[in-house]
Amino acid sequence: MNNEDLRQVVEANSRTTCQELAEMFRVLKLFVCIFIRICSANISRNANEPFLNRLLTCEIDLVFEF
Repeated sequence: MNNEDLRQVVEANSRTTCQELAEMFRVLKLFVCIFIRICSANISRNANEPFLNRLLTCEIDLVFEF
């Protein structure tokens, strides 16, 4: 399950349940519910205190020498 696929399904039908999403993506219902709650909480938080435009992401390669 990736964010883009999930977003497309939910935007196509906002009445899709967590159980239906879990079956579509072959994951646990609990995983889908937690993921959606976290996303909703971040969207709500961003409305009150914009933080998403301050996020910096990068890819880090870790090299270990022995």
